Amino acid sequence: MKKPVTGVAALVQSRIDELKAEKWLPRHEGAEFDELRKQHDEQMIQLESELRAELESRRLVVLLGVAHALQDVGHAQNEEFKRRLSFLANSYGATTILEEWADDRRASLASVFAKGRMDYRDIGTPSESQFKTFANAPMTYREFSASMRDDR
Repeated sequence: MKKPVTGVAALVQSRIDELKAEKWLPRHEGAEFDELRKQHDEQMIQLESELRAELESRRLVVLLGVAHALQDVGHAQNEEFKRRLSFLANSYGATTILEEWADDRRASLASVFAKGRMDYRDIGTPSESQFKTFANAPMTYREFSASMRDDR
């Protein structure tokens, strides 16, 4: 069974399918349609080349950093966060969301967004004792303190 085309390759494949579905072009005869046919054929060749290159290339990773609170379902900025996730998914053909999340919290907005659209993986640190870290450690080094002063 052939693996389904996903991500950017799926977007390119969709455009190829649209061009192949243009039934009107072959039905028209005459020199006035020769240039259109030539453009159509050139575009098809370019898209097929892009598809081959995409399928052979390494994957693109896009990182989006947000404050943890924005990841909570119900936060006031959820609509904006979803809009940005949609933009990234549509623009880059995202197939997976990797999110640092806590396994002892409710589902995140990104996990809800991904459901039915793409794979989702929680890559956060498990809440097991061997992974326990000191939370909210004070920042005491001089450079940090100097850069965070409020001299305005």
